[in-house]
Amino acid sequence: VQTCALPILGKLIRDMMNAKLKLAILLALFNTLSGDNSLANPKGAAKALSIEEPSMAFLKKYQGKYPHEVKFFNVQNVSTRLKKLLGERYQFMVSTWAVEVPIELLNNMFVASGCEEHNCVATNFIIVYDFVKNNFAVGIRENDQVTTYSEDGKIPPRVTQWINN
Repeated sequence: VQTCALPILGKLIRDMMNAKLKLAILLALFNTLSGDNSLANPKGAAKALSIEEPSMAFLKKYQGKYPHEVKFFNVQNVSTRLKKLLGERYQFMVSTWAVEVPIELLNNMFVASGCEEHNCVATNFIIVYDFVKNNFAVGIRENDQVTTYSEDGKIPPRVTQWINN
């Protein structure tokens, strides 16, 4: 019976678009075929299905460098998450970001900031990544109007400080 189900499962796996789901199904299939019953209980299933996003630890190497120097907005892990978070505002930020300061690492947080050339006071940006929470937060100040975005819905203190300055 297990060998008959394999072609069907193989087709389902090939048809799925989500790489995380593919891996979770493959893990479950492997565990089932190998006789590992850890997926039979919810705790085992949750553990097997919790697949981490790609590590952002590489951002720590950027300390003291300028975002343009490390091609920050061209890093796929970064741009994918920021595009998802900001939607159409991502393109505005990237196209307007011209003047910048070196990247900081403060309290296990990555901080990049930049502004519009000749208009830094009124139009500027901050990007904060929390290594502990695996969370991006962004602040966009456009013509003195501030909008904040956060993957977990919470605004980190560093963004609040930026808002108030």
